[in-house]
Amino acid sequence: MKKLIAILAAAAMLLSLAVGCGQKDGPDSGKDGTSNDPIRIAYVGPLTGDNAEYGQTMSNAVQIAVEDVNAAGGIGGRTFELVTFDDKNDATEATTVAEKVCSDKSIVGVIGHFSSGVALAASGVYQENGMPYIAISAAHPDLCQGDYIFRNNALYDTEASSMLQTMASKGVSKFGILVPNSDAGVSVTTEIQKCLDQFGDKYAPQLATIQRFDDGTTDMNAQIQEMIAAGCEAVYTNAPYAQAVPFMTQYRTYDQNVQFVVTAACFSPTFLEAAGDTANGCVLATSFFYGSANAAVKAFVDKYVKKYDSNPSNFCGQSYDAAYSFFYAVEKAGEATRDGIRDALHEIEFEGLTGMMRYNESGECLKQQTLVGVEDGKWVEYPGVLLSATDYLNSL
Repeated sequence: MKKLIAILAAAAMLLSLAVGCGQKDGPDSGKDGTSNDPIRIAYVGPLTGDNAEYGQTMSNAVQIAVEDVNAAGGIGGRTFELVTFDDKNDATEATTVAEKVCSDKSIVGVIGHFSSGVALAASGVYQENGMPYIAISAAHPDLCQGDYIFRNNALYDTEASSMLQTMASKGVSKFGILVPNSDAGVSVTTEIQKCLDQFGDKYAPQLATIQRFDDGTTDMNAQIQEMIAAGCEAVYTNAPYAQAVPFMTQYRTYDQNVQFVVTAACFSPTFLEAAGDTANGCVLATSFFYGSANAAVKAFVDKYVKKYDSNPSNFCGQSYDAAYSFFYAVEKAGEATRDGIRDALHEIEFEGLTGMMRYNESGECLKQQTLVGVEDGKWVEYPGVLLSATDYLNSL
């Protein structure tokens, strides 16, 4: 494994994984249990509908990872194959698709699902059927409730800490938050309040108001008026760009100086295009930045841009690392079985595009975030602003 990690760093993840990988006959070993069959992993996410851009870009990143490992010879002479499914970002559809995926004995792992509610619905199916699943954008704290469920993205508590650090760094005295009327909105506000309680009177900015919106809402004037009345100098929202852009645009008609802190779901070329000049000055926390000087990140970004003609999002980096988690787990387990992969995911450790990849006993891969913002219509990084939640608390 150390040799593989060294190759990964030196060759930007085009590593030689062709190490001895014992093959176990049986339905989970491959299509018919032979050593010549590709090892199949699934991506499930919104490939159609309002969130299709998120789903497609994450699938794109997994596809590049599969191409990379296959170009390096695969594992033990076996290549990987990606199969994709559309869950439409709908919990009912996701459950149906998850059952279909689990019934296919040739599939040994799953990556994907976009929103927390959808991921929660599907994860129960994966757990019941013994299918290793790695989430890449669902931040709900209750997701990793079974031994087959893993996650490679920041939790709401990390996002809450990053947001509060950002507000403090901006020197604002009062801020507001805008969240959806959903479990995600409740979880975000809960974690923010927990952080504020933990910081106590050491934390200077004041949370002046919490406003909510229903799914699909684009007229945010009522919420904006409440925030203005509360004296908000800055606003945080975890809305996807379909709601964040109209909110920001409408707010600017009343207050040109308000500062926006948005969610990593807005770390997208479409957000910049839709928001236009309104995006300038807004910031967000992410575990992946395509402008990083890191050699592995640069190699991935170059491939992604060449293949898909756009810069990859943070979800892309997390998806790529999730795919490599499966590759390393198969290598570690010495077999391409669901149970073997499940066990090995707790043992692997490697430097990924989004930082050190290691899954704890709960299946979480804890993330460190960096701050990026929009200047002249482009994302730029502000290194050194964000600390871990523990380090930040100790610094107060």
